[in-house]
Amino acid sequence: LEVIEILTREGMKAEKICIDHVDVWLRHDYIRALLDKGAFVEFDNFGKEYYIRREVRNSGYGLFVHDIDRVRLLKKMIDDGLIGELFFVESEYAHDYALLLSGASEWRRDPERHGVVGGGCHAVDLLRWLAGDPKEVFAYGTHKLLPMVEYDDATIAIMKFDNNVAGKVFVSTGCKRDYTMRTVIYGTKGTIICDNTSPTMTLFTVDEEGVTKEPQTIEVEVNNHNAA
Repeated sequence: LEVIEILTREGMKAEKICIDHVDVWLRHDYIRALLDKGAFVEFDNFGKEYYIRREVRNSGYGLFVHDIDRVRLLKKMIDDGLIGELFFVESEYAHDYALLLSGASEWRRDPERHGVVGGGCHAVDLLRWLAGDPKEVFAYGTHKLLPMVEYDDATIAIMKFDNNVAGKVFVSTGCKRDYTMRTVIYGTKGTIICDNTSPTMTLFTVDEEGVTKEPQTIEVEVNNHNAA
């Protein structure tokens, strides 16, 4: 924080400053203060889930927390109002099964293994974690992409949550694109855009007058079983 104060006092814009390795030892108040000043922060230690004894943490090996703790910190920052009150959340599970329906993946044809059950459940659970259990849900499905399966290969679900929050989940097991579980979290004072196949997250916040500031890019390490 002192470095940011020195640099900005000398005329450097805060959005030109990036503080790396903030997730080696998670300190919510410190990370929030950096963001409030307009600096970028870098969560660049995803995947480094190992510990050493605290008494030798200065030996050069470092002390790394679990990835889930990093995710929980981001959730806490949302809960603490970093992007204001939630009003809309959306996620998706887009994965082309066209080349995955034979051999060892024959099980993907099973009607009981509908795309929403087999993959979209992850997107649904994420929204439930962010906004709570939905109170109303309706969905539409289409079947134009995978004629060899019995279930709908594209589904869109609209959800109504408590606190006047709406949500959407798109699931497709035949869409012609790369795998993704892109998620966008909209708040009254900012927006978080992330994708489990992307090495960065984008954070939009507002200034004291409510004007959207330049987006901050938060670097993360890709860590999912469908992406290299």
